[in-house]
Amino acid sequence: MALSVGAVTWYVLSRATNSLVHRLFSGRFRDNGGTDEPAILALLLTAGLLGSGGAGYLCGMLARERESTVALQLGLALLGLGLWLELGRWDDRPLWFHVAALGLIVPAVVLGGWARSLQGRDL
Repeated sequence: MALSVGAVTWYVLSRATNSLVHRLFSGRFRDNGGTDEPAILALLLTAGLLGSGGAGYLCGMLARERESTVALQLGLALLGLGLWLELGRWDDRPLWFHVAALGLIVPAVVLGGWARSLQGRDL
């Protein structure tokens, strides 16, 4: 259950933050939704980093034990999902963005699970 909830959380946060950034800065995106503006791309990476960490934290909270291990499993699953999603938008953003976005998923998710493990198990 923890993996499923973590994956859904990651996906919903990802879609919501991308949509919000697109709405707030619509003039900085091309008609196909792509952009090359470093500030916008950095904002999207930051939102993705926070969403991945949050998903790992929630996954760790629901796992109640071995939080970091379960978060690692979630991170690897999300890496696969993230790769599939990035491939669909490969031409919309620069290569460095795709590499960074994919490269940050697993460490951020594991860090979120680890942060939860430091807090103990009492809810």
